Amino acid sequence: VKFAGLFGEHAVYLDKIKSNRGLQMRSKIGEKLPLYCTGLGKAILSELDEITVKRILQNIKFPPLTDKTISNKKSLSTELDKIKNQGYALDLEEYEHGLTCISVPLKIKKLEFTGAISISGSSSRIN
Repeated sequence: VKFAGLFGEHAVYLDKIKSNRGLQMRSKIGEKLPLYCTGLGKAILSELDEITVKRILQNIKFPPLTDKTISNKKSLSTELDKIKNQGYALDLEEYEHGLTCISVPLKIKKLEFTGAISISGSSSRIN
């Protein structure tokens, strides 16, 4: 289980609970994540207002990390609409081959905080 918040134009891991299984994520607290191809990043983007999303997207280059990585603003916008409707985001091997992530957005208006929580694992184990 991972918890991340928006910092600038990245999601940043704020906390992580390690699995007791042999397969472990290499993520570290404080590590920056791309917003366009991670479950956490897309969940966070789905909670932001339109002006903020447009500002952030102006600076995203969309480098492909796998053959499933979202590669343009139009595809990301379509994905964000889907996330808003279903209430959760998926990363189906967009960030790393063999890794699946399910994430839900967290918005704390009093603190002006937008973040997300996720669970990740081997794509062969999460369906």
